[in-house]
Amino acid sequence: MALFLKNPFFIFGCGFSLAIFLWNFGLNFHKTHHTMGAVFSQSIIDFKTKSLEPIKNNRKVIVAGGSNVAYGVDSTQIEKFFGIEAVNYGCMVGLGPEIILESLKPNLISRDILIMCWEYETYLFDRRNQNINYLGMIFGPQSKVSENFSFSDRIMLNLSFPAYLIRRSIFHAYNPWYDLSIYECGWDFDSSGNVRSNEISKIEEEELVRSPLTPLLNEIVISQDLDDIFSDFLAFSHEQNVEVFATWPNTFANPAYINNKTYLENLKKISNFWRKLDVPILGKPEGAMLPAKYFHDSAYHLNAEGTKLRTENLIKELQPWVP
Repeated sequence: MALFLKNPFFIFGCGFSLAIFLWNFGLNFHKTHHTMGAVFSQSIIDFKTKSLEPIKNNRKVIVAGGSNVAYGVDSTQIEKFFGIEAVNYGCMVGLGPEIILESLKPNLISRDILIMCWEYETYLFDRRNQNINYLGMIFGPQSKVSENFSFSDRIMLNLSFPAYLIRRSIFHAYNPWYDLSIYECGWDFDSSGNVRSNEISKIEEEELVRSPLTPLLNEIVISQDLDDIFSDFLAFSHEQNVEVFATWPNTFANPAYINNKTYLENLKKISNFWRKLDVPILGKPEGAMLPAKYFHDSAYHLNAEGTKLRTENLIKELQPWVP
């Protein structure tokens, strides 16, 4: 035994095994003891799914995406125009599309209409990009989503999980004075998932001009992960006889985009992506780009007046498709 204890390979093996055990323990601990970011993100999903519950078995229009939908589409306007119940399923772009789409699946029935309106950052999505919000959810309240990942994806995600989130989980779990519920989403949703706290514009035009969207000015490379996620979801939707459309996210019409070659190539790449998947695209990107006076607090969040205008445009774009 003494010889083993002096053997460097034995010592290394023991240390390595202990490290793996502790790391797996930490990951499993985080699955049931969530951090404040995961609490915030999951509270949005919970509210949105709750909005669908009363009409789960009815034909409906769902507009899904990140916060550009939450702060940019009024499902009540859509419902009044088409006479079909509608829900705003705008969540948060950092969640990534698969978490949002997986949470939608149980609530879809035949002849539902789903409009996907993703922020431009979504087209850069890669499971291994180490996005904190995404990792906190995949190793937290949405851990079931990862059950169908490839072995290599699961290993890479395990290795890229931030240790400080595990430390946070332990701190939250054993601190009797720490109330995680205060981190639940404070966005003012109505019963159909629409934000109703964006009455006036708060952001200055100069600030919007200074902050063009990085994904539009840098080359977009659409990952195989994103292709697989949407292909799998569309296969499910076709089986359920759900009509799926794509549209462009509402954002500020920044002068930096004018005649920018990379910007134009990115828009073309996104259009071709949806055409390859055989998903109809509602409208054109310029139709979702609005002046500064319509924005609330960011280049993706519209005020009440902007939301009304954007929804009117979306209704016009959807009208030829709805009998």
